[in-house]
Amino acid sequence: MKKLLFILLFMPSFALAQYIPLPATNAVPVSKGTGWSFPVLPACADSGGNHFNYNNTTQTFSCGTSSSNPTFAADSTTNATMYPVWVNANTGQLQPYTSSSAKLSFNPSSGMLTAAGFTGPLTGTASANAPLTTGTAPALKANGSGGFSDSTISGNTSTLATVSGTLTNGHCTAIDAFGNFVDSGSTCGSSSVQLDQVTAATGAATINNANKHITWQWNFNSDQTGFEITEATPSTNSTGNERLLYVHTLSGSTAQPILVSANNQLSFLVDYDGTVYINGGSGFTASQVGKNVSITAGAGGGGTLTLQGGLGGYFNSGNGGPVNIISGSGNAAGESAGDVNITGGNGTTSGSGGNIVLTAGTSPSGTNGSINFVSPQKINGKLSISPAAPTLTGFCTSPSVPNNNGTAAFTINVGTTCAGIQTGSITMPTATTGWVCSFQDVTTPATYVWGQTGGTATTVTVTNYNRTTGVAANFLDNEIVRAMCIAY
Repeated sequence: MKKLLFILLFMPSFALAQYIPLPATNAVPVSKGTGWSFPVLPACADSGGNHFNYNNTTQTFSCGTSSSNPTFAADSTTNATMYPVWVNANTGQLQPYTSSSAKLSFNPSSGMLTAAGFTGPLTGTASANAPLTTGTAPALKANGSGGFSDSTISGNTSTLATVSGTLTNGHCTAIDAFGNFVDSGSTCGSSSVQLDQVTAATGAATINNANKHITWQWNFNSDQTGFEITEATPSTNSTGNERLLYVHTLSGSTAQPILVSANNQLSFLVDYDGTVYINGGSGFTASQVGKNVSITAGAGGGGTLTLQGGLGGYFNSGNGGPVNIISGSGNAAGESAGDVNITGGNGTTSGSGGNIVLTAGTSPSGTNGSINFVSPQKINGKLSISPAAPTLTGFCTSPSVPNNNGTAAFTINVGTTCAGIQTGSITMPTATTGWVCSFQDVTTPATYVWGQTGGTATTVTVTNYNRTTGVAANFLDNEIVRAMCIAY
């Protein structure tokens, strides 16, 4: 567009006529340097954006209209700093503005938009490599200097966003409703990190999960170990108080420190009060055998197997904790109860076999503890002593067992009306082969003596003899005899 010179003449018309011919109506003088021309202005609509265009060849004006939508060129390759344009209102013909500083800029090549800050909530979906997520920022950790230690956030971490309040060193952060970073406390929200990305601790650390739980899940398809705790180098603290794993609860807690279950059955439990349970799994259907519990000392020199209950309190007359070893019971008819196996470690080569030490607790002034066998005892897998009381058949009228400690020791009262009765039968628990018993007459020990004269795996037959002649004799009414029996 050629620049035009418009001259407004405020001279009297008689004076202007002396130099320039009078123009036609709506004509304007145009100086071309060598003379004047007077092209007529066309009638154009009076609306925003309209203007006159001058054609230098034809020396005429025409109406022109400015486009309301300017034309832009696409640019995604220029590696230079550009500045976005904005206006100060949202309607009307407005003055465009831009910033010549680094407060707001854009690089077409990298696609990076740089700003001094951001106000308002972060909404929508972040891209896969974005360091922030909608609503929370669990990956960011305060570095104690108003910034964050996440290295995936590029540039100056201190200008990422406005920090509201004080960020504690090591705490995770969250984004509040106003788009500000705030300290979320020592407990982070639900977040995850790959185990191979966890770095070694540079000092003592505490993780407070509050009421959030962590679940480790594996699905093995070969010989693998899910979680292993070991040493990089041997620990050499001479006090012997080094621990790779220390699980404990606080005083008054009702939480159970350790629970181990196998096949959905309780196997090992340390209860909240310190009671320790070692259980064999139960059978689910008739004829299933309860799972075994085997406690075996180590082989080699022969390790000693020691089961020790908890020590009673010193200042409150506390009782020592008992050691209870209980085999699994059958749940229904036909199910077998499990055995209790306590095995000392075997010696190897010239090493001695390990002992089994069952020691009851002692007390300085209270009653000492005892070893209590409440189940049948076996030797080499065969019944030897049973806690079940024997019963009587034969003998005299209404015989009885007034006292007993199972088959280990018991008292027999032969009953009354004993004339002509010299023998009786004792019914016993089932032995592998039979029973061996000894008897002591406490009513007339100088006159009579009992002898075992027969029996089976479940019975013992006795006969009363005259001590002097050795001839069978009648029982005396209410004669009391003490007996001891062991099975084989």
